[in-house]
Amino acid sequence: MPRIGSDTGFVSGNIGGLFDDQGNAIVSSDTDFGASPLGIAARNQALYALPNPSFNITPPDPASPVVDNDNPLPYWSVEDLSDGRMTVTTVFDSTTQTWAAQINPTAGSASDSITLTTRSYLLNDTNFNLRQKALASLTKVGTYSSTSQFTMSLTATYYDSTGTSLSSYTVGTVADNTTWTSISGFTTSGTAIVDAAAQYLDLAFTLTTTAAVTSGVKVNINSLLLQTSTAGGGGGASSFLVTETFTSSTTWTRPTGVDYLVAVIGLSGGSGGRGGTATIATTTESGESSFGGAPGVYGFIRNVYIGDQTSISVGVGAGGNGGIGGTATKAGTAAGGIVTTAPTLPSAGGATTFGAYLSCTTAASGTVGTVTSTVPFGDYVLTTLAPTNTATTFQTNSYWQQNSFSSMPYQNFYPLAGGNGSAGQSSLGTTGTASGTSIIAGGAVNNAGVRVLGGNGGTSGFIAGEGGRSGLVRVDNSGTFAYTGTSLPSGTATSYSAGSAQAGAGGGGGAAAFGRLAPAVNVYIKGGDGGNAAANSGSGGGGGGPARFGGTATTTGSSGTAIGGNGGNGGNGFVIIAYVA
Repeated sequence: MPRIGSDTGFVSGNIGGLFDDQGNAIVSSDTDFGASPLGIAARNQALYALPNPSFNITPPDPASPVVDNDNPLPYWSVEDLSDGRMTVTTVFDSTTQTWAAQINPTAGSASDSITLTTRSYLLNDTNFNLRQKALASLTKVGTYSSTSQFTMSLTATYYDSTGTSLSSYTVGTVADNTTWTSISGFTTSGTAIVDAAAQYLDLAFTLTTTAAVTSGVKVNINSLLLQTSTAGGGGGASSFLVTETFTSSTTWTRPTGVDYLVAVIGLSGGSGGRGGTATIATTTESGESSFGGAPGVYGFIRNVYIGDQTSISVGVGAGGNGGIGGTATKAGTAAGGIVTTAPTLPSAGGATTFGAYLSCTTAASGTVGTVTSTVPFGDYVLTTLAPTNTATTFQTNSYWQQNSFSSMPYQNFYPLAGGNGSAGQSSLGTTGTASGTSIIAGGAVNNAGVRVLGGNGGTSGFIAGEGGRSGLVRVDNSGTFAYTGTSLPSGTATSYSAGSAQAGAGGGGGAAAFGRLAPAVNVYIKGGDGGNAAANSGSGGGGGGPARFGGTATTTGSSGTAIGGNGGNGGNGFVIIAYVA
């Protein structure tokens, strides 16, 4: 009699394979090319930690609702709390040649729910520091109507050997009135390690109605994958590169088993834009704009040892406040009596810090920002000098000091375009009620009032941007011409203002101007406000627009008020850390 283990042994000669209770192969003796000693369920369990993650092992009747006793979906269970109004079936996609589990809530009433659950087993002890991530691929079938009527969540619950729950965490949630293609994330709160007593994990999709369902939205669960890591990643085990982004100050707790940070990135807050000036003059005046706030400073350090820390403070720099525009008033028609208040200076953006390891400090106006750290930094540092600002030009002097990288590492929180600057205003009277049109006082000696729209907020891209400058303004002592370009034309006999051309994080405000007016006319003009920088962009606010009227004879003139626009606020900074867990 042949011995077990020989090439003509009892097993190979008498056992054709091992099958599950529905006839699917679990172990096969087929040795032909392309064959596998493991069936699809065993292969999936080995590769993805779940025996039927893509539903390719179907129930006996794939088109009928899944019912645990009558039409079970292998390795999954269904809990129906909708009295049959909601169903789970398997559907086949002929294009991709794959199956999916479809949850159909279209007949659901308020507060119905249905849950689809699978189980994964663990090898775990106190030495492993296991972490797990789940990824579900989803397809939204149909369109919703009216307000949201259901949500679906993926939850992870760990159990010990006695079946006692150790932890439960919601990996993610989707709603019928939003766009989604997946749910993914850690299976424990805050990337915490899995409890060492855990023996198995239940992953459950639960669809819950929030109102009687009138839409035709269904959910296809295409696949569910589970990945496991150890903090060290040795012995062939995989590890996760985890990035965390902080947009407000907090205290970060070092995860168990994490001794090094791969990278720490900081961006300080952007400064506010300067307020616009206000002038009432009796002579020709020309060329003036307010510059935007300086951007924050970017710092980057690598390979930081933190194994001796329990927690580390995270400081996120606040954006600076924009300066308040200046004012000028003239009470009578005499040449004198003009009272002028200068604009207030904007505040600089706040520093961003990560413990004592990294500090990024925004430049004050006209100086260079600084980065300090306890380890060598430097593949990027943003520096800022005072902008060049003349009657006809504005040149930002921000630049990037680059060493070796061609892109910003781990940058996953991109600054967006800031807000637009507002329009300048001009009107006859005491308040700005006619900002939408130029106003002609009438007569050859009464020249035009002028206003211009504020400059658009420039897109700062993935780096912090300086705030946009405000519009230019000029009043000559004769003429009736309103100019709305972006540079100063030559010649005389004009009173005009120009919009912001500088692309920055916050758009510059539009300028406001009034030409020569007849005596005893009351005038109100206001420069447009600079736009605010985008939140957590580290970008500068836009400059406030100037306001000016005058160009009259030295002994006559109008009464009125000129108010410079306020500067826009800078954007807050952020901190990003990256580590292997």
